[in-house]
Amino acid sequence: MIQDMSTPNIPAVTSLPPGAFSDRVVRDFFIFYAATLVFFAIGIITTLGLGWYGSLHTPLWTPPELVIAAIWGTLFVTTVLSLSIFCDAQKEQTRAFRSTVLVYMGNALLILLWNYLFFGIHQLVPALWAAVVVGVSVLVLILRVKNSSKAAAWLLAPYLAWVVIAVAINYAVMLMN
Repeated sequence: MIQDMSTPNIPAVTSLPPGAFSDRVVRDFFIFYAATLVFFAIGIITTLGLGWYGSLHTPLWTPPELVIAAIWGTLFVTTVLSLSIFCDAQKEQTRAFRSTVLVYMGNALLILLWNYLFFGIHQLVPALWAAVVVGVSVLVLILRVKNSSKAAAWLLAPYLAWVVIAVAINYAVMLMN
């Protein structure tokens, strides 16, 4: 028996609309790329300020620097996953969808701002206010995504909890220095 090898026997994907796979791949790549840039920018700013941070008086309950870095890294990953899950849960790109994506992007910029104020230029009071606004933005995200995807909302819950702790650390450092 000779088999015709000119047309491979590949099943057709009929459940996705035309272009959906490529649109999702491009979107997920963009999310990953943007998140990576933000993560590295924050890492650079933080690294430049670690000598200064090490000279500060911090509360006894402050986790070690490596633990803090691991927590933030994990939270960046869960936030990106939350955004991806939220995007997948959307049937269409409504105004509410676009504004929620803008809140995700705004949150990333707020984290950069907090990092710059705290580690970059050592402005503890403005950094505290920026951290509070970060917390509010995370709460807004949770409230906005919970109806579309409970998983996306739950992935943000540890972020909110950590931001509350980060605000407390920022406040204590501000008072102690």
